Amino acid sequence: MQLVPVSIVFDFDGVIVDSVAIKSQAFQDVYADATPEQLAAIDRYYHAHGGVSRREKFRYFEAALFGRQTDPAGIEALAERYRTIVYEKVVACRLIPGALDFLNDIAQRLPLHLVSGTPQEELEAIVERRGLRHFFQRVIGAPTLKPAAFAALTAEYGHDPRRMVAIGDSTTEFDAARGMGMPFVGIVAEDIANPFPPAIPVLPDMTGLARALGLSAMAAATG
Repeated sequence: MQLVPVSIVFDFDGVIVDSVAIKSQAFQDVYADATPEQLAAIDRYYHAHGGVSRREKFRYFEAALFGRQTDPAGIEALAERYRTIVYEKVVACRLIPGALDFLNDIAQRLPLHLVSGTPQEELEAIVERRGLRHFFQRVIGAPTLKPAAFAALTAEYGHDPRRMVAIGDSTTEFDAARGMGMPFVGIVAEDIANPFPPAIPVLPDMTGLARALGLSAMAAATG
C-alpha cells in the first residue's frame, strides 16, 4: 500500500467472523435431497460468489441447477430456512484471528465500515449481539449491492476512494472496489484457493493487516 488509508470497508463473513464454512454447509443442508453433482455445484457457486446475497444465490440454484420456476414467496421460504440454520451459529462462531485486535486499535483512529451480503436487519442484529457494533460507523447489508454501498460511503464521508481500502474474501467486493479505483486487500485462509489476481495483496487472516496498511508505523509515530 502506498498511502495510509483514510477509511476502511470490511466484508463480514470470512473477514471479521469465521463463518464461511457455516454458511456453505447451510446451503448443503437446505438442499439435502439434491444429487452429489448438484451439491458440488452449489458449493462451487457459493465459494465463487461469497459476497452475493443468499436470495440471489437461491434464485440461481433454483433456476440453473434445478430448472424450477421461482416466485418471491418460494425464495423467501428458502431464505428463512437458511437463516434458521446459520443465525445462532454465526453469532457464536470464532472471530478471524487478529480481527478483534485490529478493530480495538484502528477504530479509534480511522472510520471503519462493514458491508455484507447478509440481510440488513440480520447483519445489524448479529453485529450487535457479538459486541462489534461500536467499531463501525456504517453497517450495510442486503439488498444494497456492494458497488452501491461503496459509492454511498464515499459520497457520505467525502473520501476519495483511492485513499480508502476494501478488505474482503470474495471477488464480489473486489470487483466493487476495483470499479471505484479503491485499493483492495484479500483475506484468504491458507487452505482456500486464492481467487484474486496476482497483483492483489493477500493475507491468511487479520493478524498482519495493520502492518500491511502502514497503520503500525502510524501508531508508532503517534504513540
